[in-house]
Amino acid sequence: MSRLSLPAIILAIVFMFIGTFAKDYFYEAEGMMGYAIDAGIGAFSALVGGIIGLILFPKQRNEDE
Repeated sequence: MSRLSLPAIILAIVFMFIGTFAKDYFYEAEGMMGYAIDAGIGAFSALVGGIIGLILFPKQRNEDE
């Protein structure tokens, strides 16, 4: 998370929510399996959103680093 800028973090969170809600259109599950699938889809969507955010909004680095 330290390599992500603020817009990249926001994009990752937005992707997480979109992925979780879009899951309902493709797969319906109840009980513990539903929670596990929601967590997996949310984590994967946040990863994709974070990668896209890292490419689109790179964090500015200091010259000393």
